[in-house]
Amino acid sequence: MKNTFRLIACLLALLLLLGSIPLTAYADQSVSDADSGEVKPVTRTAYKEYSVDFNNFDYGTKISVTDTDVIALQDARKKTDINGSGKSGIIISNSGTAEWSFTANEDAIYKIAIEYAAAEKGSGDLELGFLLDSKLPFDEVKTISLNRTYEQPSGNFKTNSSGNQIKPDVTELLKSATEYITDVSGYESEPYDFYISKGEHTITLSGSRGTTAIFAIHFLSYEQSIAYKEYASKHSTAKSANGKSVILEGEHFNLKNSVVITPETDRSSPITSPQSVSTSVLNTVGGSNWKSVGDSVLWNFNVKETGLYKITLRARQNVVDGMYTCRKLYIDGNVPFKEAEAIRFKYSSDWQAVTLGDGETAFEFYLTKGDHTLKLEAAAGELSKNVGNIQYTINELYRIYRRITMITGSSPDTHRDYYFNDLIPKEIKQLGEYADQLQADVDMIDRESGAKGSYTSVLKKVMTQLKTMSANQRVIAKNLERFKSNLGSMSSWLLTAMEQPLEIDLIEIAPLDNETSVKANAGFFKSISFSLKNFLNSYTSDYTTIGRGESDGKKIKVWIQTGRDQAEVTRELIDSDYTEKYKNPIELSVVTGALLQSVLAGQAPDVVLDLAAGDPMEYALRGAAHNLTEFDDFDEVAKRFSPAALRAATFEDGVYGLPQTFTFFMLFYRTDIFEEYGLSVPKTWTELIKMIPTLQRNRLEFGLPHDINMYTTLLYQRGYELYRDNGAESNLDTNGPISTFVDLTDYFALYDLNVTYDFSNRFRSGEMPIAIADFINYNQLTAFAPEIKGRWEMVPIPATETDGKMNNTSCGTATYIMLLENSKVKDEAWEFMKWYMSEKIQSLYGIKMESILGSCAKVATANVSALSKMTWSSKEYKNLFKQYESVDAVPQVPGGYYLSRIFGFAFNRVYNGSTLQNMGEVPSTVLTDYIPELNKELKRKRAEFGR
Repeated sequence: MKNTFRLIACLLALLLLLGSIPLTAYADQSVSDADSGEVKPVTRTAYKEYSVDFNNFDYGTKISVTDTDVIALQDARKKTDINGSGKSGIIISNSGTAEWSFTANEDAIYKIAIEYAAAEKGSGDLELGFLLDSKLPFDEVKTISLNRTYEQPSGNFKTNSSGNQIKPDVTELLKSATEYITDVSGYESEPYDFYISKGEHTITLSGSRGTTAIFAIHFLSYEQSIAYKEYASKHSTAKSANGKSVILEGEHFNLKNSVVITPETDRSSPITSPQSVSTSVLNTVGGSNWKSVGDSVLWNFNVKETGLYKITLRARQNVVDGMYTCRKLYIDGNVPFKEAEAIRFKYSSDWQAVTLGDGETAFEFYLTKGDHTLKLEAAAGELSKNVGNIQYTINELYRIYRRITMITGSSPDTHRDYYFNDLIPKEIKQLGEYADQLQADVDMIDRESGAKGSYTSVLKKVMTQLKTMSANQRVIAKNLERFKSNLGSMSSWLLTAMEQPLEIDLIEIAPLDNETSVKANAGFFKSISFSLKNFLNSYTSDYTTIGRGESDGKKIKVWIQTGRDQAEVTRELIDSDYTEKYKNPIELSVVTGALLQSVLAGQAPDVVLDLAAGDPMEYALRGAAHNLTEFDDFDEVAKRFSPAALRAATFEDGVYGLPQTFTFFMLFYRTDIFEEYGLSVPKTWTELIKMIPTLQRNRLEFGLPHDINMYTTLLYQRGYELYRDNGAESNLDTNGPISTFVDLTDYFALYDLNVTYDFSNRFRSGEMPIAIADFINYNQLTAFAPEIKGRWEMVPIPATETDGKMNNTSCGTATYIMLLENSKVKDEAWEFMKWYMSEKIQSLYGIKMESILGSCAKVATANVSALSKMTWSSKEYKNLFKQYESVDAVPQVPGGYYLSRIFGFAFNRVYNGSTLQNMGEVPSTVLTDYIPELNKELKRKRAEFGR
């Protein structure tokens, strides 16, 4: 017996010993491509690598390429007198391509400037694909952006029925401009350099977003702006101008290059000009809506005398704590001197009176008598290079993190030695190198900001961790989860590091001898009086009603159930468009969670916006919603929407809501990781299943939802339905739906897919390089993961192949607008609903929401034509609408709420009872166990309402 125990003890000890030895064969397989046996190098080249030897070359002699040099056109055409400019050029459509040839007489480097104009009105920057000699020179110019120009009408702002000023509609000017190819993120403060060898070359531009007219492409040398000392010396004989100062109201600008920048309302100070305690007055411009590098605002002004002037701004930068923000100043289209390229505005919670200068001496600007322009452009300043280095480091650290997890998995054994120095020695060494690079960049940022500590604290955490992990490989597994978390925090820091917010109230252009009239803040007693008036006014203000229309028509009461920003935009559209056409006053209120009570009390509105998918059917069941098919023009209006979006608002023979938004599943994937491993985007579920082992061998994940919408997606792809007998019974007890349920649970039981995961974070880190998710995630990835911009795509989901036919139906979810049955103004309310969901108004609504909240606020409108006019690139548009052709939705039936509940019960029972060794309960049996309970609830609900 003793010998037996000794033998067992020895075996256990041996197993423990083996546990500390790396499983080399498995580790090699983990870090290798399934086919080739080794990881393929990433084919991308960053600008910092491309430009490393440029100090060995000089700038070349100017080369200009025009429409006469075009050698190939596809979906593009030559045109004369473009936009009435008298210029000829090439019009490149949203999916077109043009190629030019040119000759260089020397080996040299050049800046490239594009002379262009928007050929058609739109929103969002113009975007073009770029190739030099049919190749992408470096990754950052895969897509180049060119600004549009918008004109704001002059004069006083219009007011709504409540006396509040309305943000003005701007007009896009199709005017020509010349812009260098630059880093749109702002990491490179100067335009990109391009190496051109002596000889024949081609340059290719392809449309990606918007229709663009190209007049010329110029290859130029680059002259630095002169220093202020030299500028002052040139005008040393000039004297101070005479006369009065010129005061510019910030909100009354003339031109801008981004729809995001809008006049704003400030009620924090009594001397913000103009000001009111009783109404909303537009009295500033910018703030957090003017923060993206390259966004600019231009004011026209006139001076009466030639001479020297000083410029003072009443401005506020109260967003980026612990750091300054910058503006580049242009006078008459030119930066007057080097120091004007990055004028700093320090953080303060209060308004500041800032006379432009170097901190010690005010700049003196020489202006001739007459008309001039002043433009301020958000600039990254002196630290852009350091922030760019940090962005590059983040991408590299995520790559190293993925290499580590290929060995350890996402949940490593903290007591095991994985022998990283033997398996990935290069990456372990790089951890220390990137720590040193971070140290240099952090030191520079701390010096420049003058605020050591909190601003760069997250970078210092990562830096310390990198040094520890590089020096001692045994702590890597233990620190891996914290390392990932710190990388996410570092990415979030990067998101704000390049933001350059600034709010402007007034700009004073004053002769040098004049005393500055701009004051930062009001006196004590004036501030107290203003605060008291605001406090008293709060008791008489209605914060739920966003304006009441005043006219002789029939009043329509409308409730909106989203945020105040959405309500304000809706109010603007009503005041500027609806009221003039229909003359019916609209009382718009922000009310959530009180609709059912208001219906029971007889105080319901006429129209409700933003209802969940099941709400129209629930209210129709109770006789509280009006059947929209009773209107003569309903069939014509219904053509605006996907039949799938209308399906969920259909009950028996009626339709009880108009779709307002509509979203559905798309397939997201990381193009850079797919390139690294030689993977192809799966077109079918069969191809996807074959890919999963390759992903898992490399410790990568596939993200798959497991909710009722995903199940319904698979069900519809196979030609089955959820219900029969018009929703009276469940169809889940038939062979097709049962086998579909078995297949869905098998993805998680057999392939060990994660049930719970944070899609955006795992997609950002690269741990989950492919996932099926609602397309509205596009907004989040665009806004909150800028470091992977250009490294991911959104494409249609995989299809099911049946009898040689492909079906890639995606299940969608909609929100609705509903007309209440008790409304006494049904015809007028119907006109409002049609107006609101028209192509024009939904397009304007989408543009305005993006102008307020940025690209993360792209609206998933249910109006198909309006959705197509959002700021999609040509590839995004093509993929999105290819999927749109194959969408459906879950039908809503009495008692249907129980379907998702029993589906969740059945799925969890199968999943929680299975392991890779033990499949647990039989999925088909589990599902059929719940069918009688579901049918009983469907029958009970119909009986309750006499159906």
